[in-house]
Amino acid sequence: MTDCFGKILVVDDDESMRTMLSLLLKAEGHEVVGASSEREAIRRIRKESFDLVITDLRMESHVSGIEVLKKVKHFSPSTEVIVATAFGSIKSAIEAIKLGAWDYITTPCENEEILHKVRKALESKAVSQQIESLQHLQREQMDRFSYDSVIGVSKSMRQVLDLVRKVAPTEARVLILGESGTGKELLARVIHYNGPRSGGPFVALNCAAIPEALLESELFGIEKGTATGVSGKQGKFVQANQGTIFLDEIGDMSPSTQAKVLRALQEQEFMPLGSKHSVKVDVRVISATNQDLKQAIREGRFREDLLFRLNVFTIEIPPLRRRREDIIPLSEHILNRISLAKRKRIGGFTENAQRALLEYPWPGNVRELENVIERAAIVCGDESIDEGDLALEVQSMNRPDSRGQRPVTLRDVERRHILGVLRMMDFNKAKAARMLGISRSTLWAKMKEYGLEGGDLLE
Repeated sequence: MTDCFGKILVVDDDESMRTMLSLLLKAEGHEVVGASSEREAIRRIRKESFDLVITDLRMESHVSGIEVLKKVKHFSPSTEVIVATAFGSIKSAIEAIKLGAWDYITTPCENEEILHKVRKALESKAVSQQIESLQHLQREQMDRFSYDSVIGVSKSMRQVLDLVRKVAPTEARVLILGESGTGKELLARVIHYNGPRSGGPFVALNCAAIPEALLESELFGIEKGTATGVSGKQGKFVQANQGTIFLDEIGDMSPSTQAKVLRALQEQEFMPLGSKHSVKVDVRVISATNQDLKQAIREGRFREDLLFRLNVFTIEIPPLRRRREDIIPLSEHILNRISLAKRKRIGGFTENAQRALLEYPWPGNVRELENVIERAAIVCGDESIDEGDLALEVQSMNRPDSRGQRPVTLRDVERRHILGVLRMMDFNKAKAARMLGISRSTLWAKMKEYGLEGGDLLE
């Protein structure tokens, strides 16, 4: 590690020594503060944050540097301490190290030795901070993706969570099935962060979002110099080593990429593009799809042997329309999360809003529900969210239409809502797809199915 600068407190009742050390350290680019006594040093430590304290062990005030060390470690445990001691007083220096000092210097001391030990102490602190930050992030992720993060009171979701609890502690590969927006990646993260690899990375890749020409290099990496101007790139499998790789929408992989993934799973090794050497990896694989892979196998679009490798344990997430008892708990959970993030108090949902949420078919599932509630939270101000804030053109699926001739069908409701969102977004299909919580290709397919891709859409 190089160029490691810090904020340093120099404690010494000898003004000339304090000034000499301060000038030396400032010349190296450090921020330096001086203190002439234990009392001043502790006052500084309590008010300011320091990376390093350098304190003399014996001062004329008869206050021991050991006492300064103890107070520093009490008020600021992460601050490193170097003690300075006269030649022949090594015993006190060793005592200081036992009490938590990083190192000691004997005076008189060469400037280069002082600077070397300061650099090493600051590098040590930087590494400790990185480790602490990673551990804090890991704890946050484990809290965020605990089993409780899977919201559902329905029988079907209780069964899903039961399966997750069983498979998470194992190393088994998992295939998650479900429509777009049902929460497949959330479930994958819950499995990872409650499993034996929770301390390792979680790396997600949406196979449908990467052009086929680039998917192989995204998965396996590419060797530097493979083509003119190409710099080396690490693939997702390597990034996920000792952790979990989540392959979303695996049904969109080409046959050639499927073959390479199959070999990587069988051998736990692969060859990056342009490389002559295999790379070994140790990863857990969780995959997901919204397609019928058995049908894809019959049509020759997906390899049966790859499905066998991926499908050790299957979990299917039901669409939101088939578990309506989960809609209100999910909505309240989402609204609470938005309120906390925006530090904004919102008075919940009115009865009309709850009825509208329950009646709507949610073609985009939980992702669409999140988008609708986030928009409603902006529109409603500090009031409760009402039906109009949701911007859902929705009627009860068992309520007769305006002519009283027949119940409104699911197709009617879905078509009306897609058209309403398109109008709201001035027919910007990318924005409409995001609002609906579906991909642009899915939106195009729905528009074609409902005759919305052309003609008079202002009816």
